[in-house]
Amino acid sequence: MDKDELRQMIGTVIREELARLASAPDRHGASPCAAPAVLPAEYRFEGKVLTAMDLEAVQPHTSLVIPAGTLVSPLVRDLLAEKKVRLVQADDRTLPGVALGGVRTAVAAREELAAWLERAEYPVFDFGARTQDQEANSHFILKIARAVSENHYPLGVFLDDVAAGAVIMANKFPGVRAAYCPDVETAQASRRRYAANVLVLRAGNPRVPPVEILRAWLETAGDETASQQDLACVRELETKYLSPP
Repeated sequence: MDKDELRQMIGTVIREELARLASAPDRHGASPCAAPAVLPAEYRFEGKVLTAMDLEAVQPHTSLVIPAGTLVSPLVRDLLAEKKVRLVQADDRTLPGVALGGVRTAVAAREELAAWLERAEYPVFDFGARTQDQEANSHFILKIARAVSENHYPLGVFLDDVAAGAVIMANKFPGVRAAYCPDVETAQASRRRYAANVLVLRAGNPRVPPVEILRAWLETAGDETASQQDLACVRELETKYLSPP
């Protein structure tokens, strides 16, 4: 048996044991969110060696903060990738990365947002669309939603011509909390109340310049204390209805 086969076998055994130990949600029981357990969006590990058993309580589509120098094996990194958990070093003070996209009619507005993000020193990746792209506009919101859902980027921003459609599609992805924000007040509320991680903006003739809404959205921190029951309800619904049986 070579090393890859052994690693795969060990990984399978650990995943089966974690699944056995975890309390499976009742998919046909009481009404969801009646009294949801409060689950953090960020977990902290204070040890020196991160093991598979340390990941048992870490929920998917969250972040795990570890001290600098923590030992993380390739197997544990594989498990983190499977659970879509983003690993963050405690001393990392860089601004969160932003996955940026928009429809073909919003190229100029999207480029304006990209330029502002770069000036503000946010790491940004532009997913398009560009004028010459042939894919349907929905292809690009799916790229943004997938990037956030799989924890490649903690935040996403999308410029849409209708907005409602992008929100509906993005929120089908586990871990995505997309909100259409036509003004600064809604943007701030979406962050404080639900810790929204995908901002959808209207591209055509907005009442408020998109860059003003984006700035307010990014500068508003999610209030875990005030919104923890709402967030716990969202995660319970995801576990109950978006996870495989």
